[in-house]
Amino acid sequence: MMVDPEIEFERELEIFGKDADVAIQCFYVWLTVHDAARKNVKLYHLLSRDAFWTLAASSIQATSLIALGRIFDTDTRSHRIERLLQLAETSTDIFSKAALRKRKLKQAANAPE
Repeated sequence: MMVDPEIEFERELEIFGKDADVAIQCFYVWLTVHDAARKNVKLYHLLSRDAFWTLAASSIQATSLIALGRIFDTDTRSHRIERLLQLAETSTDIFSKAALRKRKLKQAANAPE
């Protein structure tokens, strides 16, 4: 079954965006907590001996690695950055002015006016 290249690209872009967002959010949570601990000795010691933070930090790290693994997976059946770029390269007509106009008209409630 043939899938519309534009629909496939949008789907892959959405999946990529979600994985990238997860990786970014994990990084910023880790960075923010560590920055706060670096500036506050009491917080540093609290986090160092708190089992919950050890578990949370490990979960954040694992989640970010999973998200990055999905983005850079080498399995051709996976949703990955290479697949997204390949779709963009082979379906350049989805970036045409006509295709953009069609998308904009579909999104706008009062587009004809």
